[in-house]
Amino acid sequence: TWNAWVESRRNRQESWFKRAAGFADLCNIPVPVRAHPAR
Repeated sequence: TWNAWVESRRNRQESWFKRAAGFADLCNIPVPVRAHPAR
């Protein structure tokens, strides 16, 4: 769901981060899209 996606971006645990920020800027949440086949 969208809420789960936002929450995962807000509390990222990748090795680059020393600690989770607990927030995400709008630019840090890429919107997932599905590509349509060419017509």
